[in-house]
Amino acid sequence: MENVFGTPKDAIHIYRNDNSGVAPNPIPGTNVKHRVFYHQHLSAHRFLTGHNLKRMTERFVDFLSEECYQDRSIGEDWIDMPDLFDFWKTRVLCAAVKALFGTWILKLNPSFQEDFWTYVNATPTLMKGIPRFLAPGAYAARDRVFESIKIWHRYASEHSDYKDNGPESKEWDEYWGSSWLKVRQQFARNTGEMSEDAIAAEDTALLFSANANAIFSAIWFLLAIYTDPALEKMVNYEVQNSITQDTAGANKPLALDITGIIDSPLLQSIYAEVLRMRVALVLNRTPDKADYELGGWKFRKGRSITFSTQVAAHNEKAWSVDKPQRVQRPLSQFWAERFLTSTGNGSAEKQFSTDGLAGAWIPYGGGVFMCPGRHFAKQEIMGSVAAFSAYYDLLIPNREAGWMPKEDKRFYGLGAMPPGEKIRFRIRKKSGAPMGPPKHKNSRLRGNWFCD
Repeated sequence: MENVFGTPKDAIHIYRNDNSGVAPNPIPGTNVKHRVFYHQHLSAHRFLTGHNLKRMTERFVDFLSEECYQDRSIGEDWIDMPDLFDFWKTRVLCAAVKALFGTWILKLNPSFQEDFWTYVNATPTLMKGIPRFLAPGAYAARDRVFESIKIWHRYASEHSDYKDNGPESKEWDEYWGSSWLKVRQQFARNTGEMSEDAIAAEDTALLFSANANAIFSAIWFLLAIYTDPALEKMVNYEVQNSITQDTAGANKPLALDITGIIDSPLLQSIYAEVLRMRVALVLNRTPDKADYELGGWKFRKGRSITFSTQVAAHNEKAWSVDKPQRVQRPLSQFWAERFLTSTGNGSAEKQFSTDGLAGAWIPYGGGVFMCPGRHFAKQEIMGSVAAFSAYYDLLIPNREAGWMPKEDKRFYGLGAMPPGEKIRFRIRKKSGAPMGPPKHKNSRLRGNWFCD
């Protein structure tokens, strides 16, 4: 936390001393004044499930559709571009930041995009605990994002009351973004122990966790589709059906019904297979009350248990126990239909299922500490792919079908691994996709129209 997110040393005890768990009732025998982990899970559950999750996803997709609509750099003629990852990550990040943090964090910090991705690229170095004097560039990148968060916090506090976050309050405003950020701000201030820097570190962590892994995964999702013509055709069909009829063909941003995308068995299977292949997370657990036995193994109380999601994702025995058909194609290969199973009613219709994979498909971890943001991450990934497919045609030239770039192995153990090489591509606006009017040059932030 100190290295990656900038948590000040005088605040570390708040986290280190919280051994009360995440359940409403603290673990017996504990006595923690400020239950930070319980609050994080409670507030995440409130805002990242049900109606609040639906509204946040709709805002994200609307913002992203608006950005694609305003994108006049891509017309109806094919153009060559140097890197798909650079092209798409900026657009998705801006939409996600607006949906979660509001618009002012971008307006107040013109270099925010550049700083964020420089910071993300430095996280493998920061995670190793290398001291600042040996990695000054990595720490400088983190510090720029950290300062941007503080600037935004001050401005938002001056223009919007963070205590106005109850069930009847507005779900979102331009200053704080989601009301969730107000709830987090209020809890942190009410502790009386969290300084401005400690609160900024909290939201730096949220910014990173809500975006880096999801955007990395979204790129792999696009590549899975656009390197397989048959799969591209099926996905395009489902996406076109998600465009609401009242805006299709009109000169305004497309309105996408994300519900059909999220519920699609095929798209869910692609999503799950992308995470199986590209998420390399090292999970850590510790028996904290007594020794723990699992199978023929005994783990001592207080000793760390470490395991890799990639080992689990490629264990053929674990994947074939419940449904042997899941390993019809090797686990070393991407297979879009790996998570599709028969509905059992005699028809050819397929359903999405992860049944029997509790210990094999674990891209978000497991147990009570499973990633609380997994539902929004899924919808951010799938929503971004739907928006791309609705607005653009894409070709990966001079590559054989099924080609994939190398992964950036520096990120192994941290979550999703981004592409480790440039992805040259050809792109054009999809026929009939709307295009917005030119924007005033003064509205640009370092040349990025999409960060307005």
